[in-house]
Amino acid sequence: MNKPRISIVVPVYNVEEYLEECIESIIKQSYPNIQIILVDDGSTDSSGLICDKYAQNDSRIEVIHQNNAGLVEARKAGLKRTIGEYVGFVDGDDYIDENMYERLLEYALQENVDIVHTGYWYETGNQSYAKINYDAQVLCSEKDRIRLVEAILNMVTNIEPSIWSKLFKREVVIDSYKNVKSSCSYGEDLVCFIASIIKSEKIYLANKAYYHYRIRNTSLSHGMGIGGIDKEVILRDNMKEVLIKNNLYERYKDNLDYYFGRNIVKQMKNMCFNAFAYETYYFGKPQLLQDKRIVLYGAGAVGKDYYSQFCRYTHCHVVAWVDKNYNKKDFAYIDVIAPEQLQTLAYDYVVMAVSDYNVAVHIAEYLRTIGVSKEKIVWERPCLYQ
Repeated sequence: MNKPRISIVVPVYNVEEYLEECIESIIKQSYPNIQIILVDDGSTDSSGLICDKYAQNDSRIEVIHQNNAGLVEARKAGLKRTIGEYVGFVDGDDYIDENMYERLLEYALQENVDIVHTGYWYETGNQSYAKINYDAQVLCSEKDRIRLVEAILNMVTNIEPSIWSKLFKREVVIDSYKNVKSSCSYGEDLVCFIASIIKSEKIYLANKAYYHYRIRNTSLSHGMGIGGIDKEVILRDNMKEVLIKNNLYERYKDNLDYYFGRNIVKQMKNMCFNAFAYETYYFGKPQLLQDKRIVLYGAGAVGKDYYSQFCRYTHCHVVAWVDKNYNKKDFAYIDVIAPEQLQTLAYDYVVMAVSDYNVAVHIAEYLRTIGVSKEKIVWERPCLYQ
């Protein structure tokens, strides 16, 4: 019996520093029956030359060179060339585990599903931690799929809409990605994934991570500032069209409005008129902190909201705010210090201000290494203001 072929689409734009590691991780896959499509989207560095070099030495690789048209058009160009029964995506500045596609195909065939979703490794230079679903499960009913879409739009799930951590049946993703407009340069994965869920009959959620997602300061999805609001509007309009097309807009209208509203607040916070002006998260068990001296760990979105919340309470006292990237946190009249300084402080609890359970576990392990006792470490999943 012939093994199914997997087509892997790799959009490439000015990622010469990371591209070889990316391509190497794909050509060394333990599952050999793959087609690799490298789409050079008008790179101005040596990325295009790197693509050509690898294509000369591996017959499974083909390269598309095109004028710069953006991520969506690069993926669409790659999808047109796919011939495999299954399709996966890898971004040119990321990399994957050697057995990723072998395992994803096993899940797909064993469970006979249209989509396999997995977690991923979040790479931030000197830190790496996994974002994984808590339980493996098969979604095979319309009710299951409705709940999944609602959970994603309501932001109450650990399931990321990214398409690079998944394996799709070719006909599902080809049809779904047609819904993504070229103008949707932010959130395009959400549009494709929601459309894919609607089209699919059966989905497998794996509790493993094989993909390594690299965070870079120049990434499109970070630091958009005021232009982010325009991008949110375009994303919402694109999502609305998908739902209307499938006669589902009335069912999901409130969920979509909630998702859009949350993201607008996030963009307003990113504009930094006042980093603490728009609160999204809150610590749900403040009674734990009554009459306690608190160290707040984490100065990201959750940390900023926790800080505002705790400072409004008269019966708990924030003695310090710490973050591993303390030297990159510049808030007016507020000092963020290095975690190592905990050794010189008197406190009752260290409250971890992060939303992801796996990240919290990683931080707790680190805190133990610098002398923080287990009994003093507190984490609760952040609550969202309604």
